[in-house]
Amino acid sequence: MYAAALLAGSAGAQPATPGPIIDQGSFTITASGSAATSGRETFAIRRIAGGYQASGTVLFADRRLSPTLTTDLTGAPVSYALEARKGPGHTEQVSVVRDRGFFTLRARSPDHESVRELPEAGTFMVDDDIVHQYYFLMLDRRGGAVSVVVPQRRVVLPMRIDRLGPDSVRIGGRELPAERVRVTSDSEGECFIWVDAAGRVLQLARPERHLMAVRDSPP
Repeated sequence: MYAAALLAGSAGAQPATPGPIIDQGSFTITASGSAATSGRETFAIRRIAGGYQASGTVLFADRRLSPTLTTDLTGAPVSYALEARKGPGHTEQVSVVRDRGFFTLRARSPDHESVRELPEAGTFMVDDDIVHQYYFLMLDRRGGAVSVVVPQRRVVLPMRIDRLGPDSVRIGGRELPAERVRVTSDSEGECFIWVDAAGRVLQLARPERHLMAVRDSPP
């Protein structure tokens, strides 16, 4: 309720009128080299007036993340709301709104509340442990240096996108053509993403964390 009220009251937030779905699906997430399921993410990305809206649910053994991200047509964030449940009785609400050249980030938990402003210019958004939001980094075959807001950590990180060329991934028993993309950050290390011709995320790997997210079925 907290994050939703903030977004509804902001001039920068776009209406959440449902639009045509441009991508929808789920990822199975495994970690530490184990074949056992570590988590699961379901999501939908829609076109709305002036941009896109992406929402989903990410489930781990000890956490539940429920994000909603609204962007403009370039994939740059306009507003964001996240509910993060981290064990019994502990829920954190995070909201981000773009206004007058800044993002206003508000976070509230049972024992803490904070407000922070972050620079908006040239910035995109991908939150921790959420795979489908990488779609917006991939729009228009984007490459080179970018700045990325990570709302759960209240930071903006410099990253670099390198398009590594054609590859393939196996999803749902089928071998699919894909483009392999590397996203690098000095503090985060390397992340590899495989996308289809429409820029839809098929697979993600974080070698340093031995983490892999694979789409459950072809888009």
